[in-house]
Amino acid sequence: MPRSERRGNRRSLETLDAALHAYLAKRGDLCLAKNTWPIDLTQHEIDSGARNALQLPVLERLGLASWELHGSGANRQAVVTYTYRVDAASWTKDAEVQKVFPVVAGVIRGAGTAQLQETFAYRDAGWIAVDPQGT
Repeated sequence: MPRSERRGNRRSLETLDAALHAYLAKRGDLCLAKNTWPIDLTQHEIDSGARNALQLPVLERLGLASWELHGSGANRQAVVTYTYRVDAASWTKDAEVQKVFPVVAGVIRGAGTAQLQETFAYRDAGWIAVDPQGT
């Protein structure tokens, strides 16, 4: 095989490798298609066995999410509890990094097990996160 043809094959493989990595970075994760939180369930959805009415109680039972609603109408608030996952960069596993950045170490240690809570308020535009620091 001529040298120029081998170089062309190598470039083609490198391009394919890059395309595969780009695809997996964009589409390679398992996704439950629950992109917008909080998720409101209507009584009709519960009565008819709609997808969210079936799926959300399972996530709640597993401790992955939970709802706690307060108020009514325009004054509604929801406290959402969720478990997070972190795909940490390899350098964050360095012992010295974890020593001098203890918050990073804590986030990595808690990934998959630690639960966080966010409060959301219902406004004209829909649900928005309530920032206790006002930023």
